[in-house]
Amino acid sequence: MAEQDIRLPKTRKLEKPSPLRAGMRTDITGKPIKNVILLSLPDREFNLLRPYLEYVDLPHHRILHEAGDRIEFAHFLNQGLASLVVITSDGRSVEVALVGKEGMVGTPLAVGLDRGPYRAIMQISGDGLRVKSDVLTETLVSASELRVILSRYVLMQGLQVAQIAACNRLHEIEQRLFRSAAGNSRIFGTNVRYGTSQCQPGSRGLAARRDYRKCSWLREDSESERSGRCSLRVLSRAATLS
Repeated sequence: MAEQDIRLPKTRKLEKPSPLRAGMRTDITGKPIKNVILLSLPDREFNLLRPYLEYVDLPHHRILHEAGDRIEFAHFLNQGLASLVVITSDGRSVEVALVGKEGMVGTPLAVGLDRGPYRAIMQISGDGLRVKSDVLTETLVSASELRVILSRYVLMQGLQVAQIAACNRLHEIEQRLFRSAAGNSRIFGTNVRYGTSQCQPGSRGLAARRDYRKCSWLREDSESERSGRCSLRVLSRAATLS
């Protein structure tokens, strides 16, 4: 019997929707939307959420939800940067993921959970839109594209957590700063300002300040000494991507 070629059926490629340009959609008060997830939704699904989206200012160090507490709101950032951090029993914190305008803070809601293992805190001030967790959960029932987009984002965030964990374990301080700066620079451009904790004796902020000074592609902001808070700028985006 002659051998026959085995032909596998072609699989359909899941295409990622192209988002609208920033500002092409607005909330009910007319403020422009820059969040990529909200700009990627079909009109029907976006209109399901639009009446419930609430504009919020998100200053530096604003806590969006605490580890273990019920998540009251999902946040879609327009600008700024949120950190997801693990709090240890002795009060120390470790950053495990970053969320900017490409994503959503409160990803456990996308998979039916109302609590998360991380604290979400604003690292770089900005603004965005929030929606009550029960509204988002109800909307997901009839919004298939939103479910797909958030599921994809949850997966990508999981990969980011794994990458950061490996980086923190295996890389030296300058390599870790390269990773952080490269990710942030893709969102904000060249002159990214980094704010750390208060630079008081014995604090992590003071230690970070000494670490940052080792990197030729970072410059301490002139306001650092006056404010008491480490504030630095990326001098070369190319350096962070090398």
